[in-house]
Amino acid sequence: MAKKAVKSMRGIGESYDQVKQRYSICLTPTAHEKLKYFAQKKGVSLSELIEKIARTTIFLD
Repeated sequence: MAKKAVKSMRGIGESYDQVKQRYSICLTPTAHEKLKYFAQKKGVSLSELIEKIARTTIFLD
């Protein structure tokens, strides 16, 4: 069953109990390309892929 659409509002978390913050990370071009590939394969944004990996709700295979 699909989730009900939620309007994005600044300062209110949509998918999690926290609001996302901006962070900067350094990656090699190879790592960046592989992460983009996995994100596209899973149908999520790069940011969401990293979030899901950290929360162990998605696994790379």
